[in-house]
Amino acid sequence: TYLNQAGTINLTLANFKKAIDYYDQALASDLKTYGEDHPNVAIVRNNLGIVWYSLGDYQKAISYYDQALASDLKTYGEAHPNVATDRINLGAAWCLLGDYQKAIPYYDQALASDLKTYGEAHPDVATDRINLGISWASLGEHQKAITYFDQALASNLKTYGENHPDVARDWSNLGLAWDSLGETQKAITYFDQALASDLKTYGEDHPNVARDRRDLGGAWHSLGDYQKAIDY
Repeated sequence: TYLNQAGTINLTLANFKKAIDYYDQALASDLKTYGEDHPNVAIVRNNLGIVWYSLGDYQKAISYYDQALASDLKTYGEAHPNVATDRINLGAAWCLLGDYQKAIPYYDQALASDLKTYGEAHPDVATDRINLGISWASLGEHQKAITYFDQALASNLKTYGENHPDVARDWSNLGLAWDSLGETQKAITYFDQALASDLKTYGEDHPNVARDRRDLGGAWHSLGDYQKAIDY
């Protein structure tokens, strides 16, 4: 337990090599104490996956996430938050390797599990749908992406209301998807909402606000209104 905690402290401090050393020791100890299929062993493997993910070694991260998933499935079965988390981690790693076809089944399974655990209007379910939307958008399937982004937006509006970073992100994602389909006017409506929300949350000098303005500038440029583009 102390070794795992020391690993987590070093992970938080971005001392990744030290974190790996502590997690490796914790894993060796827990394997001797509990054997393969125990929640503590799965937790340490998941933590090792997170460190290697942070270091950009996604294949090594996937190896640990796979082992954590196999263990947690035996411990908890399909519809459990830990299993959903394992699948989300695997989906994220495959996305960063550019293999969205492998990522999507993990995100689909995580969504199905989280729907059973939490129901429709829950932030984790909304996040699963955003992950799926981004993955489908990356494959050029923008209509599919919009379906997931719309569902996430509806959920997050109920959870957080208008002026929240997650809602602004959903509007931004929808704007990008519609823009990719050539529906630039529709995209501008979403970009405007994202900007208004982010301004209330962050004020003028924030990267998210700059991103929103860049998106609006690009959209107006596409429509040939160069003066509006310049203003943003």
